Amino acid sequence: MTLQHYTNVHHIIRDTNGIARPGPHCKPVLFSGHLAHAVHYHQKVQTRRKRPMSVERDDILYVREGVFVSPEMDGRTHYNAVDYDGRRHQCYYLASLSTQYAKTLHQLAKMHTGIHAPRWTARTFLRVTRVWHEVLGDISDADLAAEGFPGDRAGYMATVRAMHMLPTDVVQCIAFDVVHTNYLRKNL
Repeated sequence: MTLQHYTNVHHIIRDTNGIARPGPHCKPVLFSGHLAHAVHYHQKVQTRRKRPMSVERDDILYVREGVFVSPEMDGRTHYNAVDYDGRRHQCYYLASLSTQYAKTLHQLAKMHTGIHAPRWTARTFLRVTRVWHEVLGDISDADLAAEGFPGDRAGYMATVRAMHMLPTDVVQCIAFDVVHTNYLRKNL
């Protein structure tokens, strides 16, 4: 394996096929399917958390998201992954799959929800650029856009209420840059 340098060589490790995976100092961040998709495509560059994460500027985070994992089989993969024992797998990310193909995969591959996805399945890596706290309802229009809701305050507030958060809650805000995404083919 060779090391890829970002802010610290221990954050992201690149294997001989050029596929990155979290190093020992990467920290996980969980996103639901559509949010993981928005992060992967640079449409979401901030997140707000009711339970603070232990992060600071320049930390590297890896995105945990729902994934089907199977031994190499049909070549229609989003990217090949190598587990910690050196076995190759194909990863199919729930956020990037059609509903019909996801139903087919349930029969062929092991499904991991984001919270249970192995570290080596990560495809998106983020560098924290800023951390602060604010009242959720005080989000600015610029921050709404960075959250992936440009000009849609009502839609954003409906989303956070669905996550059992209130506009009066003080939340941790994390801004980030996407520093690496593993190869991604078209949606299946």
